[in-house]
Amino acid sequence: MSNFLTMTKNLHLLLFIVFIFFSSCVQHAYYLSAFTSNSNPYHAIPLQSDSIKGATYINSSVAIGGANSNWRDNVVSFRAGLHRSNTFGNFHLYYGGNVAIGSYNVASYSNGEFSGGMDAPTINRNAGSKFFGGYGFNGGFNALVSLRSGGEWRVIGLEGSAQNEFGDYLNFRKNLPDSAANIDNRNKWTGTIGITTEIISRRRSGSTFGYKLGIGLGLITIRNNANYTVNPPAYVSNTLHFGRDNWIAFGQLNFGTYTGNFQFGVNYKLGRRK
Repeated sequence: MSNFLTMTKNLHLLLFIVFIFFSSCVQHAYYLSAFTSNSNPYHAIPLQSDSIKGATYINSSVAIGGANSNWRDNVVSFRAGLHRSNTFGNFHLYYGGNVAIGSYNVASYSNGEFSGGMDAPTINRNAGSKFFGGYGFNGGFNALVSLRSGGEWRVIGLEGSAQNEFGDYLNFRKNLPDSAANIDNRNKWTGTIGITTEIISRRRSGSTFGYKLGIGLGLITIRNNANYTVNPPAYVSNTLHFGRDNWIAFGQLNFGTYTGNFQFGVNYKLGRRK
């Protein structure tokens, strides 16, 4: 009886080891839009304590990160835009347009990797760096309370974006057979909506420092290769920003569905300082 129990334990251990080994080898393929988590960079808005209640900003940013299963695909993008911001008492509003270009590197799968419901040879034949571009719109709204230092807490806000994608990476997704990837988003339009909160401190020198948290969802329904509906992609963004005179610099860490990236950039306010 003891020998039987020993054999049973050893068999369970062997099965567990095999399960862990094969689980680590199984790879998946998730091809979403290149704008899934990086389409809401920081947009500067005048403080309630500023003498001006409206301003126009030019902005630019660079995003570097990864996408797909285990972030195996490298993604780099550059973005430039123009937006208008207004303060109405305890409320803010901003809106504007942008253009973006970048490179999405579709990584190939090695012979030692087992495919989890995908066609690795087809992906490998089409792997490599893919150009992508897009243009679109951003907008947002905040309700705020002022702080004694001249800063403010933007207690709750809404942010949204719409991007029209084009380029080689979109064509790659459109031309993949249904069975080639676990999830394949063939839509050229990408939309997001999210809620935000932000706190900004103001120093005696007039410089500002702030933190903004954003949590949102995509607006496009995606289906996998078994034709099951997949939940819209989600994102969480964390932004630190520093402002002085007409310049506002920011760094933003984004985590989304099968993607993550670091985005850094600047906003420049046109016209007078305050």
